[in-house]
Amino acid sequence: MSECCVSVKDLSMSYGRGDALKGVSFQLEAGTLVALTGANGSGKSTLLKILAGLIQTYRGEASILGQRDTWLTKSEVCFHPSYPWFKPGQRVSDAVKMYAVLRPGYRVAEADELFSRFGFDMGAQLGTLSKGRLALALFILSMGVNARVYLLDEPFGGIDIKTRDEMREVLLRQADERRLFLIATHELSDMERLFDRFILLDHGRIALDGQSDDLREQYGCSIAELMRRKL
Repeated sequence: MSECCVSVKDLSMSYGRGDALKGVSFQLEAGTLVALTGANGSGKSTLLKILAGLIQTYRGEASILGQRDTWLTKSEVCFHPSYPWFKPGQRVSDAVKMYAVLRPGYRVAEADELFSRFGFDMGAQLGTLSKGRLALALFILSMGVNARVYLLDEPFGGIDIKTRDEMREVLLRQADERRLFLIATHELSDMERLFDRFILLDHGRIALDGQSDDLREQYGCSIAELMRRKL
């Protein structure tokens, strides 16, 4: 049986008077790629931040690799935020060096190979890149992290279909029986075959959760069409 990498039980989180998450429960096993989807404001980013240890003021339980203090598991987790975190003048090569310093075991050769594959100038400033190229650069930086759990928040946003296909290949190459990828995304039409499982959040609650093939068979349609029906 595969190892449980992520477990949440009756997880709830509030911002002021609004509830971002309402009693969310699930377990995710190693060796899987899981899509976390839902409308804007459904709680996806909040959930990923809790698992990354960036939010501690929640109710319920959340654990990574059996450790309930998710801040203590940060060395095993790669969190890829949806917002830019870099200094505009920072060069691609400097970002790789920064990751190598901050993340023990960072795979510089892997990152360099991917930047070369996607045609990046390592001397380019991150702040000068287009939205799509910047998103791709940040994705590549995350792929160099040697982690057990990858929490990726909208990594495909603003990226063209051809490049998304290549990113899918990269993810499949990175995936193995010890790693879990939990990816928040709206890009389902051309990416749904990447994922083993789908979790749909709706106003902070789980509206749908199942294995990809099981959901297609049960509802007789693609996952993308199913999500359109449910949202």
